Amino acid sequence: MSPTDEDCERGRLEAAWESFECPDGLVAQCFGGAIVMEVHPRTLHDLPIRTMVRQAWPRLEAWGECGLDCGADGKPRADVVFARPDDIDLAWEDWPAGAVQGVCEVISPSSKNHDRRIKAEIYARARIPVYLIVDPTQGLWEIFTLGPADAYQLVGKGGFGEPCELPLPAGAVVVDTTAWRPYSST
Repeated sequence: MSPTDEDCERGRLEAAWESFECPDGLVAQCFGGAIVMEVHPRTLHDLPIRTMVRQAWPRLEAWGECGLDCGADGKPRADVVFARPDDIDLAWEDWPAGAVQGVCEVISPSSKNHDRRIKAEIYARARIPVYLIVDPTQGLWEIFTLGPADAYQLVGKGGFGEPCELPLPAGAVVVDTTAWRPYSST
């Protein structure tokens, strides 16, 4: 069986990604058939990530800035990945999507389309059960769970300062959002 044009293109993209050197001041990800570069996020963007990673829950850990192996859809870099400690292999360069309980993306005006549409579709196809979107522009968070036909459904939303209960497969956890600040607070 000979490789398809799509297989060849995916192979070229993977090879380019493996040798890619990101310019200073930018962050890069490989997903949706492209290498995507963005300006390094602001401190307020990183605040929700930092608070989630520092919270302690039984049976679960939160890790920041993890690459995910989503197969043919590429290797997006999630702002936060939730996983059971026993499912984590410290040798991973990119986490297999099957080991992930949930992901979080903190959206910026420049990444809104990627996070709300493209990454949501990729994470859903990879069957990641829970997707949390944090929007510092609006001061809001939204929780999505995987529903029929591998599509996310909105199951909860709230504002910064309100507890955010994530219904992860290993058990629900409450994310403390009291330290989060909207962009407009600067």
